[in-house]
Amino acid sequence: MNVERLFKEELEYELKIRGITGINTVDEMRKKLRTILKLETTGKYVPPVVELPSASELLVCEEKLTIIGKKIFSISPTSSADEIDKIDTGLLHLINRLNQITTTDATEIGKKSEAVPKCLGLFEEFVKKLENQNKNVKEQNPEDSQQRNIAKGINDESAENIQRLTKAVHEDVGIMMIDYAKK
Repeated sequence: MNVERLFKEELEYELKIRGITGINTVDEMRKKLRTILKLETTGKYVPPVVELPSASELLVCEEKLTIIGKKIFSISPTSSADEIDKIDTGLLHLINRLNQITTTDATEIGKKSEAVPKCLGLFEEFVKKLENQNKNVKEQNPEDSQQRNIAKGINDESAENIQRLTKAVHEDVGIMMIDYAKK
């Protein structure tokens, strides 16, 4: 996830779920989140478990699904690498955010169960758009490798993320459904 591409609300969320609040500027939030993510990947920081209200989190995720969906469907050959990277980061943030939602409420479980496949579908649509863009670049100018490499690099990363996150999210939703059925 590219911290530079997260919006203020997303940065606030990423820090809040790691137990960090009270940072005011976007630059400070990005700096802190970069530091925390590096520590997490090396195992030197284990964030506390912070649960946010699931109903409001589901609403935010539903709004983000709509926004990101529109951005994906507007990808064109003139889309910049920056625009593509923002969509990729937004999708990663969104699927991780959905995966963080825990609830025992049947209605909320249903909403999450609907939102997760929508998000994964957007990942798949995003990858298809990038593959088409990559194909078009190759056909139009085989020597212009910069744009092709940008599209291919994000495409490979997104494909790996889809596989990894699909498994994690399906396991999470399955566990929630089993827990709910026991009650």
